[in-house]
Amino acid sequence: MSAVQGSETGLMANRPSISKAKQPGIRRPRPLRVNIIGLDNGAGLSVDARLLQGLLQDAGFEADWFRGVRPAKWLTRLAKLEALGRFLPRYDINLFLERVHPGWFPFANRNVLIPNPEWFLEDHRLHLSGIDLVLCKTADAQRAFQELGKDTRWIGFTAEDRGHESLAATRTPLRALHVAGRSEHKGTRQVIDAWARHPEWTELTVVQRVPDTGSVLYAPTLPNVRYVSERLSDEAILSLQREHALYVLPSEVEGYGQSLVEGMSLGAIVITTDAPPMNELVTPERGVVVKAGDGEPFRLGHRYKVLLPALEQAVADVLSWSPDRRERIGAAARAWYIENDRRFRADFPMLISTLLTEFAAAAPRSHGAAPLQGEHTIPLLCRGSHDGNGSQIDSPHRIDGTDSHRRLCDPAIGQGEQRGASALRA
Repeated sequence: MSAVQGSETGLMANRPSISKAKQPGIRRPRPLRVNIIGLDNGAGLSVDARLLQGLLQDAGFEADWFRGVRPAKWLTRLAKLEALGRFLPRYDINLFLERVHPGWFPFANRNVLIPNPEWFLEDHRLHLSGIDLVLCKTADAQRAFQELGKDTRWIGFTAEDRGHESLAATRTPLRALHVAGRSEHKGTRQVIDAWARHPEWTELTVVQRVPDTGSVLYAPTLPNVRYVSERLSDEAILSLQREHALYVLPSEVEGYGQSLVEGMSLGAIVITTDAPPMNELVTPERGVVVKAGDGEPFRLGHRYKVLLPALEQAVADVLSWSPDRRERIGAAARAWYIENDRRFRADFPMLISTLLTEFAAAAPRSHGAAPLQGEHTIPLLCRGSHDGNGSQIDSPHRIDGTDSHRRLCDPAIGQGEQRGASALRA
């Protein structure tokens, strides 16, 4: 039975049992416990939380997901009462997604953050002193948090595989898709304006929704642009994605670039902004990057707007490509996705185990939580990886001094591999 089968979930999942008598002389190893803290926003944060929880559970961890930011007030009050402390949930690691709340600090031995820099608000910086390590999806995010004096590690990330039997880049007739959702930072106006100047271009479908009550969408009537403004099911969006060869998404800013990676998983021709972190994912070998103007500060990152003439030229070039060239670029995008997805799914659970070993050897923490008692098992089997054909495989890993282990322990190696292997993967 898996380490997590039959276990409770939620805040009290780790409460000590008082109904089962202990067997003297027997010490049972316990699985490592991770508390994922992130909003269930029905969008990117929810996708991230489910992905990480599934990876950790499949690898033998106990992984709970608290769907919010702030712990219940009664929990924080009880945490201050030493006599009742043993009845509170205790974790090896609090894993914060995007937002940090210090009320959780006493409930874990260590506190780790996976941020999205474009949503990291000024008041969140006040709580960074309680964060032991920042795990960064992009090199751009790593630079931002290193400048704040934090210990960081590059981990990369992945997105859902939206691919089908054939590459989206080979779809005919040739059509373009722009999916902005409720975001105002996907370069929607520039995309529409580019199509407005070229009524001879192929049809563009724009999927966008009003970001706030009272807002008005930018949707001028054009002969070759179709607008979809109602809320679509995931199945409907997937159908649209698979029907379009061109995935036009010149984002101004991204925490990771989940939509871009989804487009690459489709084997589509992804057109995006030649600025970080977008150009960490999409390169000329496996997509199209468009020149942008000088970036302007935006929270912990920068916003970059593509230059309209450059976007026009990029789209016109792609529309002139031969079917063979479209297929080649789409295949390179798909190949990169498969390798990146395999690496992240294999490496992330092992990284968490490695971090716990490193933390145990480091100086005692100062957040006030008592360490968890008893031996624990370090999961070594990381399920959920994919082979070259996209099939699931089980991938055992040893935590030792191999190259794979050093990649996890040395952030410089991890980043170098990502950048140096891009051309090979393409």
